[in-house]
Amino acid sequence: RSTATELNVLYWVASTYHSMGDSYGLGPNNQIAPDAKRYYGEAAKSFQDILDRGKSGKLQVEGQLQGQIGLQLAKTRRAMGEYDAAIKLFMETLAKSPALLSVQTEAAKTYEEWADRSGDSKYYLHAIQGSMENRTKKSTVWGWAEIAKITSGKPQFRDAFYEARYHVALARSKFAMNPKNAADKKKHLDAADQALGKTIQLYPNLEGNPAENQKAFRAKYDTLAKMLQKALGKPEKGLAAYEQPAPPAAPATTAKK
Repeated sequence: RSTATELNVLYWVASTYHSMGDSYGLGPNNQIAPDAKRYYGEAAKSFQDILDRGKSGKLQVEGQLQGQIGLQLAKTRRAMGEYDAAIKLFMETLAKSPALLSVQTEAAKTYEEWADRSGDSKYYLHAIQGSMENRTKKSTVWGWAEIAKITSGKPQFRDAFYEARYHVALARSKFAMNPKNAADKKKHLDAADQALGKTIQLYPNLEGNPAENQKAFRAKYDTLAKMLQKALGKPEKGLAAYEQPAPPAAPATTAKK
């Protein structure tokens, strides 16, 4: 890293450090393993080094490439458990290019993971509804609900739509199960259940098409459906509880002579 001058080499160094961090994963008590955090730290330094060299003119790092490296830096900060820093980096990118779907998706994931790891359920709502900078009234991070709305009915964003609708229901169910929200538990479980059911009924193509690089979502939707049904005290039928049976065939009529 210290001696390289080529962008592709520096990017390889940063990516390799990140992969080394991934290889350690989580340690005891679901905390980031010390070695993982160390390698993620080196990855973050490396990505930041590329951006700094770009600002000084030592490297050509502009436009889409700058955004891509910024995205990788934000994901690295998230992997380190530095969620606030990661969100700020996502917001910097989205302030310039709010329609970058990949960045919007990663920002929503970051809020959801932040809630998972911190136990602060307000971040589940940020994951669903988005969040804004203090200076504006417009959400910088869209959140899962807006991502689903924007990608709905667009075949090229089919996977992003199903992923977003899944996380709307998942984040609502997690919010409901948080001890701080015991009083609102059933209300939010019902909302999650309704969100999932609506998706199944209106957009039933969960199987996908491998020939068109479409992901299959049926298994994960079915697992979430059963979890919600169990929490609500309903029969655990999975997706079958939402799927509408085919209407009966019309009786044959005899032609009059």
